[in-house]
Amino acid sequence: MTPTATPLRPGGRNAALKLFGIGVLTLVMIVPLMLIGNLVDERRSSAREAEAGIAQGWGGAQALAGPFLVVPFEAPERRDAAGRVIAEATRGEIVTLPSSLDVKVTASVEERSRGIFTIPVFAADIVMSGAFGQPDPRLAPNGAVFDWSRARLALSIADVRGLSGEPQLEWAGAPAGTVFAPGTGISGMNEGLNVPVTLKGEETPYRLSLRLRGTARFALVPGGESFSAVIAAPWAHPSFDGAYLPEERDIGPDGFTASWRVSHLARAMPQAWINGEIGYPDSSAFGVTFFQPVAFYQLVERSLKYAILFIGLSFLSLFLIETVTGARIHIVQYLLAGAAQVIFYLLLLALAEQTGFGPAYLTAAAACTVLTALYAGSALGSMKRGLALAGALTALYALLYTLLNEEDYALLTGAVASFLALALTMFLTRRVDWYEAQAGIAGRTAEGGSHA
Repeated sequence: MTPTATPLRPGGRNAALKLFGIGVLTLVMIVPLMLIGNLVDERRSSAREAEAGIAQGWGGAQALAGPFLVVPFEAPERRDAAGRVIAEATRGEIVTLPSSLDVKVTASVEERSRGIFTIPVFAADIVMSGAFGQPDPRLAPNGAVFDWSRARLALSIADVRGLSGEPQLEWAGAPAGTVFAPGTGISGMNEGLNVPVTLKGEETPYRLSLRLRGTARFALVPGGESFSAVIAAPWAHPSFDGAYLPEERDIGPDGFTASWRVSHLARAMPQAWINGEIGYPDSSAFGVTFFQPVAFYQLVERSLKYAILFIGLSFLSLFLIETVTGARIHIVQYLLAGAAQVIFYLLLLALAEQTGFGPAYLTAAAACTVLTALYAGSALGSMKRGLALAGALTALYALLYTLLNEEDYALLTGAVASFLALALTMFLTRRVDWYEAQAGIAGRTAEGGSHA
């Protein structure tokens, strides 16, 4: 006499047909999820419009290139011994980068709001110092004569609307005593400003200071044979980007300080060139984005990528409870339970715009879990079964939150979770007799049954 286990039988339904229906229902959920995805894109566009509106009056993303020394030249017509013209008379300009450039940026950061959208803006006090050498005459045509009286210093600025006050220039150790004019006059450059200067000796020191306002990002283009830069701001969440990352950085709750050193051999821009030969050197730009840690649109969008897996696991949890307990749940009830999980993403998006992602996720998850558990408890005929589903949904929401916050390990976490879900399903249904689909109410495992 050996105790045996009575196989569980899915009661009162065709189990294969029910599973097929659940699979189809899961795919049907793609439609409302796509609509929510479109809504995320629409709200993100509204946020960008709000940022553009703030930037319109404050200044947009900023990038500085220069300063550049621009010296005009004229080359006379050249003829050979027979009097034939071999080179036409030409005019041009040599653009030269400084032999040394040290940039110090101290920025203050605050948040500006337009409607429900909040955007970080900054005001940067910038000091650029170093020295300029004489332009290389070998770049100009043979016989060219430099017009030193028309030499100018130029600075490229991505958005001159952000200039606050008048820039100050010390040239050769003394105030320049001249007023800046708009534009750089350099082909392919962004808008900017320029000022007349006079070269003195082989090396002419300079010190240029200005205050520049902008939105979200500040960048520099490294110039000079010797280049160094330091950027500091009271912002705890900097995102360093561009062609070069900082050699040293110190980030804390009160702000950050970062420093760069870039060799002239490591940039895409030459030390000197004829004006018009190259374009704006933005490929060498680097800088910092004043990153908003609550980038909820990106997080909501990422959560939607896991939505089908999430809803499928929710249906699987409900099906397992139905199978193990012998309860009967109609496919329409599955549809309503799935709709609650879809509404979660809509609640998440709407609440995140008001409270931030963390509180919004907690509120939306709690609301949808309670709603689904209460409904399932009534449908399953037992609140204990509803609580079991609530536990499963809580675990799923916790898993989804982990996937969203552990980007580097999201694939590993998702793969392990999928494996465990399959293993749990196989364990709980190991005694289900799928061939007895119409056998009646499922029984529990019988430990004490005896057979001769």
